[in-house]
Amino acid sequence: MTGPVTVTATVAPATDGSYVVGTPATSGAITRVDSDDPPETVIWSDNLRTDTSANWTKLFATTNGAPDDETVDWAYDYSGILVPPAPHSELSGDTHGLHMTVNKNDTQLAAAALNSIPTARVSAATTPCALTCT
Repeated sequence: MTGPVTVTATVAPATDGSYVVGTPATSGAITRVDSDDPPETVIWSDNLRTDTSANWTKLFATTNGAPDDETVDWAYDYSGILVPPAPHSELSGDTHGLHMTVNKNDTQLAAAALNSIPTARVSAATTPCALTCT
């Protein structure tokens, strides 16, 4: 919930008699105010449900010079691996997203990492922002 919300709280005596409620009245209205920071301005988002690979830069790294051993599947239907819809997808039932693996395609032992970063970057020094992938 956001914004002010009015609730009514009622205080009653304990059923075991360990305390009693005095006067004045045993109920009253309380206003809860959401004092969090205001919502940020969304400057870029991607729900990853379609192939948006042109908007992303893939980075693969290994510490021992092993060959590139990764897969990236855009608009991957993850219902086939028994993963439920992502948050905010429950109404549409969409089960598509980005599926990435590393170190799964060969038997060579290697320490490796795989990342994807947005190709269009925003300068954090001049523009305050929050990146949210939903």
